[in-house]
Amino acid sequence: ITVFFSCAMVALGIVTLLASTGAWSAADDETLKGITSIKVFVEGVDPADRPRGLTRAQLQTDVESRLRKAGIAVSADATEYLYVNVNTLQSRQRLTSFSVVVMVRQPAYLIRNASITAPAAITWWKGTDGITVANNLRGVRDAVSDLVDQFIGAYRKQNPTR
Repeated sequence: ITVFFSCAMVALGIVTLLASTGAWSAADDETLKGITSIKVFVEGVDPADRPRGLTRAQLQTDVESRLRKAGIAVSADATEYLYVNVNTLQSRQRLTSFSVVVMVRQPAYLIRNASITAPAAITWWKGTDGITVANNLRGVRDAVSDLVDQFIGAYRKQNPTR
C-alpha cells in the first residue's frame, strides 16, 4: 500500500501544482464563447473495470446526457470536442486510485503565424484524482460528473443565451 499511496500522492501533487500555477484560469473559459455544439470523446477506461461498474460506453452516455440536459448541443459533426480521460489503478488492498481529466479541444491558430493551425488544441482543462474502494467505481463516475458540471458552468457563463 505504501507504493500505491505514494503514487496517488504524486498524482495529487501534480494536479495541485497545475491548478496553483494559474495555467488554467477563468480566462480560459473565454475560449468556450461561441461554441454551438460539441462532440464527446471518452478514452482511457480500462476494460478490466467493467465488472466493477465502469465502462467507456457508460461514461460516454453519462457525459452526453449531462450536456444535453444542460441545453448544450452534442453532435458527432462538431469541430470542438469534450475529451474525457479516465485512468484507474487497483491495489492489492481493495482500493483503486483514479485520475480524471476533462478538456475542450478545438482548432486554433498561432498568433505569430495565422497560417499555422492546431486542429485539436487544448483550450480548457480540469482534472482530479482520488481513491475509492475497488469493487465500486461510482466515485470515478461522480468525479467525471463533477468535472463535466464545471465545464457546463464555464460554458453557460460564456454562452448565456444558448
